[in-house]
Amino acid sequence: MTATQARSATSDATQARGTRLRTDERERRAGRDPAEQRREAFRVLGPRELAERTRRRQVGRLAAVSAAVLAAALLSVAGAQALVAARQVRLDALQQELASAVTTNQSLQVSRATLESPSRIVSTAQRRLRMVSPGTVSYLAPVDPGPSVSAGAASIPIPPASTPFPHRASAGGGRAVRGAPNRRAPSGAARG
Repeated sequence: MTATQARSATSDATQARGTRLRTDERERRAGRDPAEQRREAFRVLGPRELAERTRRRQVGRLAAVSAAVLAAALLSVAGAQALVAARQVRLDALQQELASAVTTNQSLQVSRATLESPSRIVSTAQRRLRMVSPGTVSYLAPVDPGPSVSAGAASIPIPPASTPFPHRASAGGGRAVRGAPNRRAPSGAARG
């Protein structure tokens, strides 16, 4: 050991002694033997104790990870509840709007039924249009056409349709009208 190392060891020992004295005094006040506590604090661990400390560390880590997972789960549940609450507010607004629309529809149906009533139509026709209701209504009986009329209608020949638009084939005769050289003249137009 060199002189420098010896001096630093001496200064370290002095500092440790001062610290130890303060610690000893605290431990005496607490009612425990300071020397015994130092031995407990600085001892070699056996395999069982080492395994126990390792297990405690693992349990601590597991507890921290479990707490983090639980916190994340609680936050996700709170977010889901907020989303459900927002959707519920929207649903309530839509239900209120639907109820208002149903009420409006019912009142419009009542108005329509009132406007379509025959008594209202008759009174409006008499007041506004100055119509008069007939005094008496007479109905005509249908006439039997007899065999001669029905036989004559069946013997009239129906000409076959040779062109799909026969009125267009005869109109204008294919001549051009003055002022419109590419168009056919209408049937009643003057030909030039």
